[in-house]
Amino acid sequence: MAKKFFYVCAGLFLLALTYQLGARIAAAQAPSNPVAAMSGTYPNQWVVTANGNVYYWSGSCWRQPDCRNVFGTPNASNPVVAMSGEYPNQWVVTANGDVYYWSGSCWTQPSCRNVFGTPTASTPTTWGQVKSTYRK
Repeated sequence: MAKKFFYVCAGLFLLALTYQLGARIAAAQAPSNPVAAMSGTYPNQWVVTANGNVYYWSGSCWRQPDCRNVFGTPNASNPVVAMSGEYPNQWVVTANGDVYYWSGSCWTQPSCRNVFGTPTASTPTTWGQVKSTYRK
């Protein structure tokens, strides 16, 4: 009887040990460049990722246009948050309010480049900056 009890305890111990090791090692992996937005209706569907990479539906698979990125080169510091419109009138907005539109051959910014008028600061204003602005 003691031998059976020992085997049951050893089995439970090994089961708990493997769970602990597996729970620490196995972790979910989020994509480093997640999809931020999608617009259009079939067959003119477009997808844009957070760093600005653009893909369109070619009828059989997703492809990138010649102008592959909204920013020209991937930009992780100002991620894309929304996309609207249907091809060829598509607009993309970034986290700080910058606006880009599809000009027919590439992504470009309109003359009024930001939703808020000027880019929104990504760092909070310090108390010293507030005091220096209003003390004159």
